[in-house]
Amino acid sequence: MAGRRVALVFPRVRYRAGDPPLGIAYLAAALRRARPDEHRLLAAVRSASADVVGVFVDSLMVPIARRVAGVARRSGAVVVAGGPHASVAPEQLVPDFDAVLCGEGELLVPDLVDRALARAPFGDLPNLVIPGPDGGPPIATVTTPARPVLDDLPFPAWDLLEMDRYVRLWPYLDCIDVSTPGTDLVGSRGCPWSCTYCQPTLRSLFGRQVRRRSPESIVAEIEALQNAYGVRGVFFHDDTIAAHRRWLLSLCDALGRMEKPVLWGCNSRVDVLDEDLVDAMVTAGMRSIHLGIESGSRRVREDVLDKHVDVDRLVPLLEHLRRRGAHALGFFMLGSPTESVGEMLQTIALASRLRLTEATFSLTSVLPGTRLHDRVSGDDRFVLHDGHTAVRGAPEDEPIDYYSARNFEDRTSPVGARTLRTLQLGALLAFYGHPYRADYLLRHLTSRRGLVKLAMKAARFVKPLARLLPGAE
Repeated sequence: MAGRRVALVFPRVRYRAGDPPLGIAYLAAALRRARPDEHRLLAAVRSASADVVGVFVDSLMVPIARRVAGVARRSGAVVVAGGPHASVAPEQLVPDFDAVLCGEGELLVPDLVDRALARAPFGDLPNLVIPGPDGGPPIATVTTPARPVLDDLPFPAWDLLEMDRYVRLWPYLDCIDVSTPGTDLVGSRGCPWSCTYCQPTLRSLFGRQVRRRSPESIVAEIEALQNAYGVRGVFFHDDTIAAHRRWLLSLCDALGRMEKPVLWGCNSRVDVLDEDLVDAMVTAGMRSIHLGIESGSRRVREDVLDKHVDVDRLVPLLEHLRRRGAHALGFFMLGSPTESVGEMLQTIALASRLRLTEATFSLTSVLPGTRLHDRVSGDDRFVLHDGHTAVRGAPEDEPIDYYSARNFEDRTSPVGARTLRTLQLGALLAFYGHPYRADYLLRHLTSRRGLVKLAMKAARFVKPLARLLPGAE
């Protein structure tokens, strides 16, 4: 198969970001290790000469992923889909792809690519959904998903990415310094909680058990990134890094003993944190933590989203983070099913008064495969625009975009798209207009890199700002 080419595609074109696509970089590394005679297995997306094209698909990327598949197929390539949407709704993708890979791909992709390069059938490979003969129903070969041991995986194939640019635009420690070079990594896969907006999708992808890398493996990856790209910061994109306290304390100990210290950030639930754990994390270099708060209404948090956050506990936790020199970002959602305007105003008021340095206010989208999606699709009061279609009034090829629209409507509610957008923009103005966030804004407004990053973040909510970004026309 010498000379044959494989392209892996991450079709995030709607918003620019400083996050490298670790998922396909892991797949590229797995392919490279399985096929050591080939020096470069990841061709550029624009390469029309690829023999196999693998496309990462989450529910926000479905329309553009389909267009990528169409272009690749017309050039004669075998096209395979993977990623979250491929795992929870493969039947939506099969008409446009030659095969849809369900679950984690590192153990499966090398054999799949060998078959695709040889133009051999896929039918006996596990964890696939393929088109049926003569346009018939899809054929599923899904069995017990293969779960790789995370320490056995090679590090992501960073050299196949524009890492210098990702490191330069990396945003996760802007709360302390907009010029900190950094990048992302993952220390565990899976989540033990049952929030309705992401489960059981995460279990479909990663299984019911959370799998963790050893602290030694994580430190080795950080040291490799320091040596190759000069990173001084990393962000752990684990769904919640603090799910296992003993493991996190071991990781903190290993990070604290590194020869070249690293600053870091992470995601976490509120209810697993306490002052002692925060102290250990800060001592090990943690300076930014992202917290899922979601709503100021207890009813919405608990009855709709199944997210249990004790606001009374949150206030002193944030104050302790502030005293220790760590910053917090809050994730909030507006427009959840059955949520009233009054409850959304509670969310805005809560976010504004909390000691948070940053916040995001997404419009609730119900993603295929989640319990929230099942609730909406099974209730006649809601009109659902599914993951591969547009919301009313948007072009037909527009994807789900929780930054600017939700993908369902409530027939019984007066809250429409314009009201939601007004509340969302009002939330951003109220939050960042608070004097507590003045230092954060000043840090961005007084440097060129800070201005670029600020525009990059704001462009998700205010699209005209996209013109200010590097490379924008």
